[in-house]
Amino acid sequence: MSPNIGRIPLLLAVSVGSIIALPKLVEAAETYNLQSKCQTGGVYSVEAKIQVHGTLKPSADAKNPTLPITVQGEFSYDEMRLDDCKTADRRSLRYYHEVGATIQVEKHRDSPTLRDDMRLIAVHADKAGVSISSPHGPLTREELDLIDLPGNTLVLDGLLPDEKVKIGGSWKIADSALAKLVCVDLVSRNDVTCELSDVNETAAEIKIVGRLNAAVGGVATEIGLDGDAAYDLDKHCLTSIQLRIKERRSVGYVTPGMDVNAQLTLRIKPLAASDQLTPVIVKESRESDPATHPLALRSEAGGFHLFYDRRWHVTRDGAQLVVLRLVDRGELVAQCNISPLPNLDQGKTLTTEEFQSDVRQSLGKRLQHIDTVAEGNGANGMRILKVVASGMVSEIPIQWRYYVAIDPDGRRLALAYTMESDLIERFADADVAMTESIEFDAPAATAANQPTQADTRVEKWRIPN
Repeated sequence: MSPNIGRIPLLLAVSVGSIIALPKLVEAAETYNLQSKCQTGGVYSVEAKIQVHGTLKPSADAKNPTLPITVQGEFSYDEMRLDDCKTADRRSLRYYHEVGATIQVEKHRDSPTLRDDMRLIAVHADKAGVSISSPHGPLTREELDLIDLPGNTLVLDGLLPDEKVKIGGSWKIADSALAKLVCVDLVSRNDVTCELSDVNETAAEIKIVGRLNAAVGGVATEIGLDGDAAYDLDKHCLTSIQLRIKERRSVGYVTPGMDVNAQLTLRIKPLAASDQLTPVIVKESRESDPATHPLALRSEAGGFHLFYDRRWHVTRDGAQLVVLRLVDRGELVAQCNISPLPNLDQGKTLTTEEFQSDVRQSLGKRLQHIDTVAEGNGANGMRILKVVASGMVSEIPIQWRYYVAIDPDGRRLALAYTMESDLIERFADADVAMTESIEFDAPAATAANQPTQADTRVEKWRIPN
């Protein structure tokens, strides 16, 4: 027998043995539980940095040029969990130590920040989305937009797998979790996946990559994601994330279009306690319901302030005209124009008949009929007249709700709410709360005099005889 022939059985035996043993080796590959574990009262220190560069498109008109934009922001806060991570209902309380950003759009530079008395922030996340507010009173839209960042730490564990995974294993991110993570309303297509790329003694490394199509504020957006995250195997939580975001968003009803690249960096560290999030502060915050708080608008140019439903968005703020648009579930429902009127001379007044006559004259041939004429008393002695009218514009039925607010010193403000008639039920009374809250600034008002929730509400409207 030749030597070569004699070696064949041994080689076969080794090969067959390897094949037979292979499933056992695969089965023995270690799997890791990367699910988040938190306790009610757990405290974390969070540091976030964001950089953005790209272009904005102010309108859909192709003739209008795009504008360059850059953003640099740095944030740090303590966060206490008020839930135990076991349900979709998540709550936390934050105290912001550092909040700062620089936004440059072409030659215009802005540096929004958070008022000192608004540094305590409550965050609530559920199936409907994420709500951010302050137990100390209404935030402004600028403050809300400033701290409502992608990668919200309260819902960050949406990146983690539901089941155990081995190195090289991957999983898909649910649409609902992804929507909260990137601050959009609805995800329509999503191929974003995560992969457990490596594990060492203390941490697991996760790769994030993919694209999604979504809607925000009623307009389409395309987002690409590429990033890395670290999961602490002992503390059972994500401790860092670096996320590169590329977004192309269409022009919306209340926001410009954009084509931007952003880089987000998060560092999360468990803390033993926080000097700012004490049991007394937590108890006081639980007794309020910040999720119901409106937003505050202070028009320094117009010399007044008010509070408004979060569905309203300010699109113009000038000395002669402030414009807000109400967007509900992605649809433009109504617009409100607010403008100052000349002060009344001392001893003079404005009757409901005179106001109704002004409305008739303003609408002209568009007016079909006057529906309601009413009068009420607002905050701090404010007198408010109301006229509701119906008519047609370009063969579309329209309802107008006109108000004039007059303070004891004769200062006046006109408000005009406009909506298509088939949206009246959806609009409901979205005009009332905003109109009720109007107050003029004191003559010596400064930027430090920020609005607080009005204590006096408008009395029940009465119909003149």
